Amino acid sequence: MKNTETGDTVSYYDILQVRPGASDSDIRSAYYKMAKKFHPDKNPQERRLAELRFRLINEAYANIKTQDKRMRYNTSLKKSTKSFRVMRKETSNDNRKSHNSGSGILGALSGFFGLKRPTSGTTA
Repeated sequence: MKNTETGDTVSYYDILQVRPGASDSDIRSAYYKMAKKFHPDKNPQERRLAELRFRLINEAYANIKTQDKRMRYNTSLKKSTKSFRVMRKETSNDNRKSHNSGSGILGALSGFFGLKRPTSGTTA
């Protein structure tokens, strides 16, 4: 799970646009599709941005490509989600502006990958 400056998080599943229960072949297929689309050689006009996207896609795939790795990742995801909820609850009364599902890292990644914004999520 990736944290942002705003405290929002995004999972490797979000990056590859697969559900957590996806099969190995579904994850591999999503990885190849995104890697091909965002490969730096395919995007020479935005090479630097393409390199960052490609690196993020590769990191996500490396961490969830096999059943064992997904089990370990899901365990760490659950632990960090618990910690995140506790932190979020502790800071909820500090008069910070709330974030909706279209803002933060998911919104940024949607724009980053040229995707439509997510329609569901949690609010602060």
